[in-house]
Amino acid sequence: MTQSSSTAFWQQETLKYDRPHPRLKAMAKLVRSLPERCVLDIGCSTAQLRHLLPDDFDYFGCDASDYARQVLPEGHFLQQDFCQSADLAYFQGRGIDLIHIGGVLEYLPHPDTLLQAARALVSPMGRLVLSYVNFENPKYCQSLGHSHWVFKTPLDRLRGMLGECGWRVEKVIPFLDRSGLFALFHRWRALRLGPDHPWVRRTARQFILQARAD
Repeated sequence: MTQSSSTAFWQQETLKYDRPHPRLKAMAKLVRSLPERCVLDIGCSTAQLRHLLPDDFDYFGCDASDYARQVLPEGHFLQQDFCQSADLAYFQGRGIDLIHIGGVLEYLPHPDTLLQAARALVSPMGRLVLSYVNFENPKYCQSLGHSHWVFKTPLDRLRGMLGECGWRVEKVIPFLDRSGLFALFHRWRALRLGPDHPWVRRTARQFILQARAD
């Protein structure tokens, strides 16, 4: 996909995420619990995460589409296609100590480039919160999912990649995205068993990872 066609695609695709979906709400809850207060939202779409954070957060966004430019203050947004570039120098000196990457890595041919750029941006002990599709779930093993997913490695390989890019994983939270009578029980069971249990690896839709800069 060329840069112009990729940008046109994301101008349409990102409108599907113009509301706080369950996974984003779960990630926002985790972000709120952390002490860091200057966040860069990589793959921010229409900056919905900003509405889920308290006013004491300084929020910056970066995305392949340009919708967030209309709602963020001057100097707080960069339009960038991460399949083409992972240059985050625009945000240097802004005091960013927390990176949020939700629903992005799966679309990138070289996600390690973005993870390295994010690590270089934050100071030592800065944090990363990211989500990743569980490709060990049979639903996704059968090649279902988004047609533009290109990075579909198992969770263990992603954890190894994070370490190689200077991030130390602190926490992995299974995200089941279930509703109904047994939803609370399944969430409780997944958290109790942990992300490496075979049942969790088969059942979780995604994983939410928290990491710290080494």
